[in-house]
Amino acid sequence: MRWKKAKLRQIADVISGTTPSSGESRFWGGEHVWITPTDLGRLKTIYINSSERKITKDAIDIKKLPLVPKGSIVMSSRAPIGHLGIAEVDLRTNQGCKSFFCGSTIDSKFLFFNLQYRMNDIRSKGSGSTFNEISKTQLQNFEISYPESIDDQKAIAAKLTAQLAEVEKAKEAVEMQVRELEQFKLKIQEKALALLKGVPRLPLEHFLEGIEAGKSIKTTELPARKDELGVLKVSAVSWDKFQPDEAKSIEAGYAPKESHKVRKGDLIISRANTIELVGAVVLVDKHYPNRLLSDKTLRLILSKENEIKPEYLLQILKLQEARSHIEDNATGTSDSMRNISQKTINKIPIPKAGLGKQQELIQLFDNCEEHISKAEESLNDMLEELSTIPQKILNEAFQAN
Repeated sequence: MRWKKAKLRQIADVISGTTPSSGESRFWGGEHVWITPTDLGRLKTIYINSSERKITKDAIDIKKLPLVPKGSIVMSSRAPIGHLGIAEVDLRTNQGCKSFFCGSTIDSKFLFFNLQYRMNDIRSKGSGSTFNEISKTQLQNFEISYPESIDDQKAIAAKLTAQLAEVEKAKEAVEMQVRELEQFKLKIQEKALALLKGVPRLPLEHFLEGIEAGKSIKTTELPARKDELGVLKVSAVSWDKFQPDEAKSIEAGYAPKESHKVRKGDLIISRANTIELVGAVVLVDKHYPNRLLSDKTLRLILSKENEIKPEYLLQILKLQEARSHIEDNATGTSDSMRNISQKTINKIPIPKAGLGKQQELIQLFDNCEEHISKAEESLNDMLEELSTIPQKILNEAFQAN
């Protein structure tokens, strides 16, 4: 098989997009597909046939929007560089996309996979103060290798399509198992709630002596070593188990209070995170004298009345009843970060179960926890491995040329 090299402008027309004025209502709400990088990022297949926003014929005619013919490859050229799709319909794009309409010497699907393989090289040519962007001229001058025979190109594209479809099929099977595991977790929660049916709820403050907060400490922004004093990030308490390595190192000379040090048996809750993770709670398994509470991580100090086991409270705070209270009362204007106050934490409804029923619920979760943890780890490993396979397949097809 003979391969040759050419610049993209020699084998395809490179088309830039544009955006009609958002203030002109006559330009929007039509039936013509108009693609943005966001649309490309949401593709579930390699093909493009619709868009979130559509434009009218007036927008096309008055603004002379360039046509991207069916069969063209569309690539996001900024925010971010690299989303790709093949047009199944005639369409237009905004200025964040560049499109490639192939000539007679190059197969569009082959070029799609070739660009996918070379995307790191394309991204490396991007520049910009706000976000990386690659220009039309840079893309026109970008050089690729391809077989001289278009039949050979089509054969390579067909093989890649089949191989990548198998990877996608395997990924879907694993994702199905992930969903089944989530359903299993919900059933365990339902069983826990059934055990607690009829048990009166009291606010969390009834079971607490108080809540201790850390403080905002100046850090180096570098990860703290195990033998180094470090302040917890919220990610230390974002998952099912305490993550002591999720900490930032502190500038030399800081002498922390003993009350800020993380101790065995601490119930630590986050007061700031995404809506799904704010209020996440962990039970610390041992002393960590080199780890300090931050102002975003709080210690729940249980009452000495022995009314509630920490392992029981840990599980209760993960149940939907507590999560709903936390999420409904979280504040913040940011879409990504939310906060909860100590007042909100104190008012979380907690079932006042007897110690025997508490132990029964603890046992229910303990019996399932090891199975769930191992299954999650295995499924995550499989998904991680599957995510690397497409690039390996592309490397095998193109690397030698």
